[in-house]
Amino acid sequence: MQISLSYGALLGIFSLLSLNKIQRNAKSCIDCGLCNKACPSFIKVDEVKTVISDECSTCMNCVDVCPVKDTLELKSLLPQKRRISKKYVAIGVVSIFMIVTGFAMLTGHWQNNITKEEYLNHYKYMNSYGHPTGVKEFKKLNEEVGSQNEFKGQQK
Repeated sequence: MQISLSYGALLGIFSLLSLNKIQRNAKSCIDCGLCNKACPSFIKVDEVKTVISDECSTCMNCVDVCPVKDTLELKSLLPQKRRISKKYVAIGVVSIFMIVTGFAMLTGHWQNNITKEEYLNHYKYMNSYGHPTGVKEFKKLNEEVGSQNEFKGQQK
């Protein structure tokens, strides 16, 4: 659980520190609200000039659904405020992924310590896994994990 929280915090920091932000032209905006509905983070894009939020992942959904051309754009915050093409965003994301993954592989941080048998066992039950959504499900999950830990302790 701590790893996912740390990853989320890292994404939030990168989002806040990014020099590229979604910007809205208030003069051409028709207040249709489509950008708000398209935002997976529920950011009120139609209420701000520049989206500055740790929740914004720059997914560009709001830009894609905007019916008025050049009302929502991804722009650099540098003095020239250049418009950034979605093509360059995609190339940048793929490049960063490949660099980070390649670095992890080269430094030996890509592998885990799960045995092939354990992996195949998880793969077999993959479709039955899910996330608990209520108190009862959390209690059931805690009981299952507790009984698994007891079973592993008895095997040693």
